[in-house]
Amino acid sequence: MLNQKSILQFFGFLFFTSLVFAACERRPRPPTLENKQIALADVGNVTISDKDLDDRIAAIEKTFPRIYSTFNQKKRLLEEMMHIELLYQKALELGLDKRYEFKSRLADFYVQQMSEKARNELSDVKVKDFFEANRDRYEQISAKHILLKFESTTSAKAKKGLKDRMEKYRKELVADPDKFSDYAQKYSEDGTKNNGGELGFFTSQMMVAPFSKAAYSLKKIGEISPVVETQYGYHLIQLTGDKRGFESYKDLVKDQMTRSTQRERLDQELEALKKGKKFQIYDDNLAKISPLPKEITTDSKNP
Repeated sequence: MLNQKSILQFFGFLFFTSLVFAACERRPRPPTLENKQIALADVGNVTISDKDLDDRIAAIEKTFPRIYSTFNQKKRLLEEMMHIELLYQKALELGLDKRYEFKSRLADFYVQQMSEKARNELSDVKVKDFFEANRDRYEQISAKHILLKFESTTSAKAKKGLKDRMEKYRKELVADPDKFSDYAQKYSEDGTKNNGGELGFFTSQMMVAPFSKAAYSLKKIGEISPVVETQYGYHLIQLTGDKRGFESYKDLVKDQMTRSTQRERLDQELEALKKGKKFQIYDDNLAKISPLPKEITTDSKNP
């Protein structure tokens, strides 16, 4: 026969088991979704699926350096999505979707999606081809220079003397390139001398042709050009920075190509959307609430 302790343990087990089953029965069953999606939450009559959560995570991780991988991280984000859905449903209930501000923001979002689609359609090959055809608009280098000036009236003999001086400086600087700034401060004859001859970054279009050609022929940082003659005088150029190459400008070029076609794409989209829809301004009625000057008529036949 069972003793009293065994009987108490048996009934205790039955009581615990009944609580577990009751809890399981009270837990709501998630709905079954199509396309093998998994229901994660309900807000009113809207179900948030695993795809909805994954799309939101992907959008965040694309913009911010954050990773959502743990249960608690995903649950907090899911609760945030539920709160947004709850507020959105209330906004619709109040008719806020009929207000201009709501429509404007939604239209802006649609235009943004069009822009992103246009950007994604631009292949790296197209972007690189455009860059190669317009390389001189993008690529930049920085350099220091030393200038010995001459005028249009300077004699050939005086110009030769200046060039000989510059050749001497070049020989000395090629042997010790680190002294370029010192030489610029001591010998250069333009406003950059106080900054060691530093010109900063520039494209080839920003300088006169002989100067740009000589500067852009330099390949190594610290390299010094031959003596260069321009209408301003004789120059020595030292390369100090290099931002050449497609990878440095890939995103910039892609953004500019996207913007250049965005207005055209939007105009085409608006024209397509107008087809089959009433799209009309009633000038006569508009004039009733905002009368036009007598000199102006709303009659389209007599502009």
